[in-house]
This record gives sequence, C-alpha cells and structure tokens, in this order.
Amino acid sequence: MARIARIARTISMVSAVALLAIPTFGSTGVAEANGTVVDEQGNPLEGVEVKLQSKGNEAGSFSGTTNKKGKYFIGGVYTPLENDRWTATASKDGWVPIEIRVESRTSGRVLTAEPFTKALTPMIAGPEFVIRPLGRAQLDFKMVTAAAFAERQPAAAAATNDSATKPAAKSTPWEEALAKASAGDLEGALPLLSKAVEEAPDDPVRRETQAKVLYQLGHHEEAESVARTAIESTPARLEPRMILYGTQVARKQLQLARQTLEAARKIAPDDPKLLTQLAWVTQELGDRSAATEAYQKLTAVAPRNAEAWMALGDLYAASGDSKRSAEAYENVVEIDPASAFQTYFNIGALVMNRRDRSPGDVEKAIGAFRRAIGIKPDYAQAHQQLGLALIETGDRGAARSALGEYVRLRPNAKDAAEMQELIKALN
Repeated sequence: MARIARIARTISMVSAVALLAIPTFGSTGVAEANGTVVDEQGNPLEGVEVKLQSKGNEAGSFSGTTNKKGKYFIGGVYTPLENDRWTATASKDGWVPIEIRVESRTSGRVLTAEPFTKALTPMIAGPEFVIRPLGRAQLDFKMVTAAAFAERQPAAAAATNDSATKPAAKSTPWEEALAKASAGDLEGALPLLSKAVEEAPDDPVRRETQAKVLYQLGHHEEAESVARTAIESTPARLEPRMILYGTQVARKQLQLARQTLEAARKIAPDDPKLLTQLAWVTQELGDRSAATEAYQKLTAVAPRNAEAWMALGDLYAASGDSKRSAEAYENVVEIDPASAFQTYFNIGALVMNRRDRSPGDVEKAIGAFRRAIGIKPDYAQAHQQLGLALIETGDRGAARSALGEYVRLRPNAKDAAEMQELIKALN
C-alpha cells in the first residue's frame, strides 16, 4: 500500500503543479473552445455542430454540439504547428450561419487579439483566428433559417442593381482603407492609411488605426514609431499607449511594456483591459505580488469577470493562500457555471498540491473532483485525480474504478500504461 500511495502522490503532485503553472510563450499543449449559437432573436439553438479546422494541419479537426441552452464545448484542441490559424463553422439542417464573434485568450486569460464580429457568407470560408496552446477561444454564432436567408437574396440583388444605375460616390483614402482592413486586406490598407493620415494629421483615430495595422502585420518598430507620435499629439488617449505596449510585448521587452502600462494607468486607472494586461505582464516578469494586486483591482471594478477571478485564484494558490484561492474559485462557479467543472477541478488540484494536506483536505479534494465529473462526466483528468486522491483514503475499489474510467476515456494518453499498472497494483 505504501508503494501505491507513493506512486500516486508523485503523479498527483506532477499533475497539480502542471495545472497551476503559467505556461510561457511557445509552450505546446491542448486548448479548448466554447460558445453559444442563437437565432436572430437571441433564442438558443440546440443540435448545432460547431467545427474547428486547423489551416495548416488537415488532421486538426475538432467539433462539439450545442445543448438546449445553445451552448457547446470543444476540448482537446491541438495542432503540432506553431502559430497555426483556425477557422470555425456552424451547421444544422435547415439553418444558415450569418455571423460569428471571436474572442481568443491565452492560458493566462490575455486576449490574443481584439475580439471581432464578422458576417458570414455561405460557401465562403469564415475569418481565421489564433488559438494558443492551453488557451481558450470563445466562438459565438448567429443563424437564420435557410428559407429566411433565401428570401433576403432577391431584395439584396435588387438593391445592388438599383445602386448600379446611380453614379457611385468617390471614396476617400480613409474610407477605402477601412474597407480593405475590414475585408482582411491589411497590406492593401496600409498605403491608403498613410494618405488618410496625411489628409488629417490631427485625427487621432486615423493614426491609431495606422499603428494597429502595422502591428498586426508584424511591423513592430514602425507601429511603435506611429504610436509614440500619436501619444505626443494626444497624450490623454489610452489607445495609442496600448498599441505601444503591444509592440513591446511582441519584441519581448516586458519591462518596458510594464512601464508603458504604469504610465497609462495615470490616464485610466480602472480600465479593465489595461488591468488585465498589467496583471499578465507583471506575472510574466515574476512579480506575483503586483499581478495579484492588479487582479484584485480588476475584480473590484469588474466583479463579474470570471477570467479575472480564476487567475486570482491561481495566484493565491501559488502563494499558498488556499483559503482565498478557494473563495476566488467559488466566485467563478457562481459567475460562470458552464465552466464550473474546470473550477472544481482546480479546487481539488489545489488541495492535493499541498504537502501538509490533512485527511479532511483530501476528502474536500475528492468532493471537488466528483462535482467536476458530475458536471462533465467525460472529464478524463478529473477521473484520474479522483482515483489518486481515493488511494490516500484506502478506498481501493473506488480508486480502481476512477482510474479505469480515465484509461477508458484516454486510452492513448502517455500515462495510460502507467495507470494500468497502478490499477493492477490496487487489485
């Protein structure tokens, strides 16, 4: 029994530490996606298949189906390619997707890019987006019935024909630049933006847009130069400072990025976006105290921000403050019950990661893992951690059952053979 417990403790500690650690740039691992599908009136649609497809890896296809509330979840999203991009589709007999909203975050809950909403056209691929390893993408769709969609086409065609008989108004460089940027043609938008800025050099929005496009194209030094010019001309605006911050992060100049955010806080001390980025960059720099302070401030100004509470719970856990960590996780459960399974798992892992855990602590962890499984029965890792925790209580039968379920759900996992050996040892 001592040998079994020793093996189980080792595996459990490794798993818990891996869960609570903050991944760095370039890490590899699975990600996940979730979202909601509704009709034009906002009513949830059940039975819609949402499919993710990797652009660089044909085998990278993952899907999920919406429930009665129109919600879906896709786990185990993975591609071996660095900087791969994804597309998403929503399909249901008799329905046509007309809109998608994309919001993608890293494992540290930092946005990979600004959230955006795009109209969809049948038979034409939707917009591409990034999903970071261990991150999460939220993809929300809007759909209409095929009949309703078809009825609109003659009207649209008539409007197009009618407009063809009228002389077209001449577009300005600014209007053309916005049109190209909206269509995804950033390279084509760039020279037009330069002209637009020349025409109205005192317009802060034009210069900020130029800096954003340069940043998105990877021209970070040029983007920084334009952003600094915008800051000099309009020092009270937050946006150019955030673009400057983005260029510094892209070049791994994290200390400079932190200084930029600290300066920006004098303008907007309670801005949620700014606080989120400040929490992330201080965490990357190893300043957990500053990151905790930033998330505390963020949860104060945005108390319904589940991502912030989750990150705060992780930081409390890393500092050994299990009481406040558990309280933060419970807030996540209340705010975002759809993700409660992950939160309960984190609570259990937090307890099992403590070297001085008591039998009562282990029972608490077992309860948390069971709640996670109750919400998501196919949550393989929760079954595994439940089994390892049950070993400590001496309940071999329940431990075998939990570990057996893990192996059944993930027969090709790297540690599946090891788990099989542990199950045999428990007989």
